[in-house]
Amino acid sequence: MKCAHCGEHIEPGREYAHGSRTICEQCCMELRMPRKRKTHWQYLGAIRSQYLQPGPDEK
Repeated sequence: MKCAHCGEHIEPGREYAHGSRTICEQCCMELRMPRKRKTHWQYLGAIRSQYLQPGPDEK
């Protein structure tokens, strides 16, 4: 059997139903539990850490 979302082969007994489609375990996890976005403060922390790194001539 093939996954209706990604087209990968699914072993018997390892298929999941999502609506009327049959999908694999990985696609099931992605569709039922979407990734959470970063908060504003997580982005700000990443930007600040990039700007606070010492330059190549500073040590």
